[in-house]
Amino acid sequence: MILRLLLVILVLDLLAFTSILPVFFPIVRLFDTQRDPLFVWLADTTRNVLEPFKAASSLTVVVPPSSSSSSSGAPLDPIPHEHVNDDAAVYVGGLLGSLFSLLQLASSPLVGSLADRVGRRTPMLLCALGSLLSYTCWLLAMGGPSSSSSSSSSSSSSSSFGLFVLARVLGGASRGVVQLSTTIVADVTSPQDRTRGLAVVGIAFSLAFTVGPAVGAVLAQRYGVEAVASWAVALAVLNVLVVYWLLPETQTQQPGHKQPNGHQDQQHSHTFSSSSSSTNAPQLLNHVHAVHVVFLVVFAGLEFTLTYLASERLGLSEGDNGKLLGFIGLVAAGVQGGYVRRQQGNDKEVRLALQGMVALLAGLVVLALAHDLTTLLVGSALFAFASATVVSCLTALASILSPQDSLGKTLGLFRAGGQLGRAIGPAVFSSIYWARGGHTAYLLGAVGVVVPILMTIALGPRLAEQHKKQA
Repeated sequence: MILRLLLVILVLDLLAFTSILPVFFPIVRLFDTQRDPLFVWLADTTRNVLEPFKAASSLTVVVPPSSSSSSSGAPLDPIPHEHVNDDAAVYVGGLLGSLFSLLQLASSPLVGSLADRVGRRTPMLLCALGSLLSYTCWLLAMGGPSSSSSSSSSSSSSSSFGLFVLARVLGGASRGVVQLSTTIVADVTSPQDRTRGLAVVGIAFSLAFTVGPAVGAVLAQRYGVEAVASWAVALAVLNVLVVYWLLPETQTQQPGHKQPNGHQDQQHSHTFSSSSSSTNAPQLLNHVHAVHVVFLVVFAGLEFTLTYLASERLGLSEGDNGKLLGFIGLVAAGVQGGYVRRQQGNDKEVRLALQGMVALLAGLVVLALAHDLTTLLVGSALFAFASATVVSCLTALASILSPQDSLGKTLGLFRAGGQLGRAIGPAVFSSIYWARGGHTAYLLGAVGVVVPILMTIALGPRLAEQHKKQA
């Protein structure tokens, strides 16, 4: 029953969160078009900082004199079929994405510690209220509710970039619903069922990423971005009511206390506690943390630029990008429900995480070369497989390795590490994209995925050894 309620809460939260995705860059570009003073200052400052990097990375290829294309050396564009862009929305949007994640990085440990002290329900309600306030600021930033039927996202003349930044600040600081839901899943499931339970979180993500961007794109096209913000506010209000009226407290402090779903908080063969018989558990947990951070630097950075790549390469509209994100959500939902939940064995978390990372590597190579819709969809499907497997499996490992009495803090720190990766990734790969284009950014991302792959391979034997000690 609790898992079903969590699914509702997560879907409502993530539907609101994902509705902005297909219109994020158009919104940022709107402030550039309107020459909002704060936006202009931020863009100029960032451009001045990145200009030396762009100049240093602008390598040229010189054709030898014997080449039939030129009788004297001539510089050629080293990026095939693609120009190097100077779109302020790319790197300002990247900065906002990184700011959003940095605030989650700062708030996640606090939310986790609060959940250990006062329970899960109160922090969940506070985060839901914070999200509501964030979406309200977003709505006001776009000029407030609009009855206009204009489909143009640039129709608002009273928009405020400062309010939009405030909305992102509030949203980042209060993005604790997913983290707390993960903690609640760990409260009500036994260790061997943890990955199956966390699939609820993955399914919610997949459903939201299927429906949310599509709804956001349609609303933006028909009624303007004010309607998208109004939709997010309405969902946030409903979520606050659901959490307040329906969510019970699930925290149990005493070892062996009966869990709400009937499971006992006892040691299973798949549990690695932090007791004296499991002295390697803290080191293993740190290893899982490191894999999580490194993986998300690459994944989040290129996830952030995917819709921009689709728009630049194929000319996809906001509606088309909404459909693309919906496609990714459908594939991820199918993987979560039809594949991840059916996996068995003590090594399933490591095995699934490795499969997802390899899929991401292949997907990034495909996306780097994508100049037609079919190739873009193939790369996006591989991207979706990684989205459905890696983070949920690493989260399951972290919860299994954590002591029960500090579970909220452990998962808060784990999420904070993930947000560190999500903060670094968009800034780094948006800058690379701006300086050298999508071809180079995605190929470098594919090379970068090799690092967490090797780290995960090294993790497998250590977990197997620990399991033997526990047995």
